[in-house]
Amino acid sequence: MLQFPSAANRETMTSPNDPSFIIDPQVAEKLQSITHGHATRLYSGLKKDLPPETRIRLTGIGIPNVFFVQFSYKHPSDATRYFSFTRSINLNSKHAYHAKARVSDDMHKSGTARIVNQNMVRFYRLIGVETVSANATGIGVYAWARMGFIPYNEEWQSMRQVITRRLDYLEAHPPAEGPLSLKTVDRLRTLLASNEPKSFWQIVDDQTICDGEALGKVLTLEDEVLCNRVYGPSFEPLKWAGALHLNDAACMQRLQQSTGIKPEPYQRPVIRLR
Repeated sequence: MLQFPSAANRETMTSPNDPSFIIDPQVAEKLQSITHGHATRLYSGLKKDLPPETRIRLTGIGIPNVFFVQFSYKHPSDATRYFSFTRSINLNSKHAYHAKARVSDDMHKSGTARIVNQNMVRFYRLIGVETVSANATGIGVYAWARMGFIPYNEEWQSMRQVITRRLDYLEAHPPAEGPLSLKTVDRLRTLLASNEPKSFWQIVDDQTICDGEALGKVLTLEDEVLCNRVYGPSFEPLKWAGALHLNDAACMQRLQQSTGIKPEPYQRPVIRLR
């Protein structure tokens, strides 16, 4: 059972049953209202389905009501298997930010990022976080949209220009499967003409085969190997920033459909934060 220290206890706190779970006293002080049952739920939820050697730390950074949740793992006998994730949380604004992620290839393929994100969504619900932001690069350009993240309005305005140029290239240089159908092109151009950032979801979801990949990936991924193969010297990187809104029904439905993450219904937090 987790024990949350008083403000006078300045030593780093660990779970008596698992020293790999650490809460700095600065953070524990903010969570004084957590009951023993909720503390157990917090711990078991963060570590659910992760390797037993995973270390989890809740760390204060000297800014009132802001702390980090950090995950780290190194395989005991295989240095090529590792991951680390950092999430920052602001209790005042009820906002979280997906700050950093490093995942070895084999652990990425085994779904480690999905598990961490699933556990964090559960944790966000528990403490009342309402929005989660991220900077989408690499596989994240495609994956965050699949998870229900929405580009910020100003990001969408620039993103769709890059995607439009990629679509123009594919029309001028048809993929191996043949030219894209007029129906597909017209639908994509209609989505790209929309000022609604959620239109990006329908673009990444396009499963039309293009050079052996789903068209949604070809149009949006920042994968150099794939994009250099398809676009050659015309490859133009695509990055964006956006947010997942935990009180938006469409975002939550997409999160569940695309990743299997089934968040609890949005409600008043079961943990009261002081």
